[in-house]
Amino acid sequence: MTPTELAVRHRTKDYVEGRSALVDFNQWIAGVSWELDDAADPQLRDLVNSIELRIAEFSGGAWTEDQLKEQ
Repeated sequence: MTPTELAVRHRTKDYVEGRSALVDFNQWIAGVSWELDDAADPQLRDLVNSIELRIAEFSGGAWTEDQLKEQ
């Protein structure tokens, strides 16, 4: 597991457990996504894309914030 993947997992856990606000987590994960390139680990890209998709779906009204955290 890369240091970036560890950071993503740690920050995601912080959000899910209430130690970070969604707006802060979303800004941070967007920055991570922006910095990923084609050479990035495919597992890391999939993880970040999955998180961003779930946040987008929440923003579109598909889930409550509790449901987002469950995802």
